[in-house]
Amino acid sequence: MSKIAEVIKIFNLEFEQKFRFNGSPTWYKITKDGIVNLENPANDTSGLLEKLILGDISIEEWKPRPGETYWLVRANCKIDSNDWSDTTCDYFYYALGNCYPTRTQAYNNIGKWSRFFENYETYHDYIAPLTNKIDEEIR
Repeated sequence: MSKIAEVIKIFNLEFEQKFRFNGSPTWYKITKDGIVNLENPANDTSGLLEKLILGDISIEEWKPRPGETYWLVRANCKIDSNDWSDTTCDYFYYALGNCYPTRTQAYNNIGKWSRFFENYETYHDYIAPLTNKIDEEIR
């Protein structure tokens, strides 16, 4: 495995997936050659990978924007997608952690969600309070 492949795995990214650094409005992606500034690909980004690894900069937590597609694992362990529209359901999946920017990332988490959905008591004990909290926060 290449060094860059190891890095994207650590930061839960995929090749070509766009992301931003915390506090930066600029979009980037990681290719096999390193980090690329999507708004100005000619910009020198050679030091960003080292800063990321050293913890001097961090990647902004991904949250879909209105109209943006996200991927999730349903209770039947099938992968599905939704377009974010600021609904209780959208916030529920996001708060639960079952909201992924790519189909591959959702697929890679099927085992985690399978175990979660198998445990009926945990599922229902966790879901109802979380749904109520989300309803209170977005209304």
